[in-house]
Amino acid sequence: MKYIPLRVYSVFSRGYGAVHPVFLADFLKNKNVPSLAVSDPFTVIGWEWFRTAAEKRELKPLLGMEIKLQKMGSLLLFPLSAEGYFPIVSSFNSKVFSAMKEVMVIFIPGSGSCGERNAQLLSAVVNMKKQIPAQNFYLGLEWNSQRQVIELAKKNKIPLVWGQPIKWVN
Repeated sequence: MKYIPLRVYSVFSRGYGAVHPVFLADFLKNKNVPSLAVSDPFTVIGWEWFRTAAEKRELKPLLGMEIKLQKMGSLLLFPLSAEGYFPIVSSFNSKVFSAMKEVMVIFIPGSGSCGERNAQLLSAVVNMKKQIPAQNFYLGLEWNSQRQVIELAKKNKIPLVWGQPIKWVN
C-alpha cells in the first residue's frame, strides 16, 4: 500500500462503517503503512481505541472527525496539536465553522455539476481559505468527484488528496 487512508469509518461511527481499530492496525502494519487514521462522521468516540491500537503497533495515530455539510460535501478535520482539538469540537457542537489554525482540513466536495453548484463550491473554498492556513488546507477526491474539483484545486493552488472513505476491510 503506497498511501495512508485518512477517511476511515470505524465501528464507532454509528452505522457509517464497520472497521475495528485493532483489525485495521494489524492490516496496515502488515502493509508497512506508517499511520493509523480515523475520521468517523460526527464523533470522536473511537479516538482512544485507535490511538492505543496504533501505538501498540508503532504506528502514528491520526485522530480526526468528519463533518458532513448539507448539500456541499464533507470536511475531514485532524488536529495538528493539542490546540487543534478545541476548534474541531467547537465547530461540531455549534455547527459553525471555527478558525482552524492548528487543524489539517480536507474539504471533499459533494457530487453534482451545474453552474450554481460551481459558484457555491468556489464561495465555500474562498471562505474556508480565510480561516485555515494554506499549508493545512486540501481538497479531497473521491470516485464520484467531478472534473470541477481538480480545476478548482489547480485554479486556487490547493493540494489534492484521495478522500474515498474506507468503511470496512476484507
